Amino acid sequence: MELYLYVNVIKNTYPDFVTEIETSWTLSVGQVEEYPLPALKDDEGNDESELYIANMTSQPFPPFLFFNNATNTLKFTPHSIWYQGMTYYFIIIVKEKHSDSVFYPYYCTVKMSGAKVNPETYLNFTNIDFDMSPINRYSQGYFKWSEPVNLEFVKDHWEELFDVYVKNFSFREHNTTTPLLGFKFTNLGDDNMTMNYTAKFYKPYFLGLLMKKSDKLHIQMKFDLLDTRGYFKYQYQHLNDMFLGNVTLTRIKYETCQKD
Repeated sequence: MELYLYVNVIKNTYPDFVTEIETSWTLSVGQVEEYPLPALKDDEGNDESELYIANMTSQPFPPFLFFNNATNTLKFTPHSIWYQGMTYYFIIIVKEKHSDSVFYPYYCTVKMSGAKVNPETYLNFTNIDFDMSPINRYSQGYFKWSEPVNLEFVKDHWEELFDVYVKNFSFREHNTTTPLLGFKFTNLGDDNMTMNYTAKFYKPYFLGLLMKKSDKLHIQMKFDLLDTRGYFKYQYQHLNDMFLGNVTLTRIKYETCQKD
């Protein structure tokens, strides 16, 4: 007895639009654009057709794009100047509903006209720095911020924010600094900028050397707190409570951090 197996391979292509579609748009800020997608058809008629919108790997998706599933309409509403000069990408995927392999991606771009906005020049940042006075014969001095801050918060978190030490004239020989025996704030200014302090040294002659400017007293913000733009790193975000103004527009030692 002979048995015969017949395999009939039929054509099965992805569904497609009945007319050619747009895949590139050039828009300007404030322009609202709606684009109804053409109807889908499946030549074989063996499955339902569907489409969806997806992002392109490692490319910015247009945050102002809305897709109406009921009407298969793309709607672009670029309302912000921060979109100027940017190019965004997304994918329109057409497929058979019950298949993960029968599909086709249309790669789309949205180009925003105008010059890209540089936040460094457009926004009004508050750049905070600080300075300190020479120490006097009574081991007293002051530490002053360039802009008002929450002085009580700074005082309570001082050891987390700053290192205070003496670097003497022979530093190059032994490459070590000398800590202080004590450092105490005696007054917080009404200007929210000035912090008066009294220092205490392990050796009395340290003060004499500081007065003669042979040694130097350093008050230094800890390096690992800030990123290269002068913002507190993620794990130190609680220190933003020292700011009185807009936290997102306030930076510390910005010019110094940029050099890192």
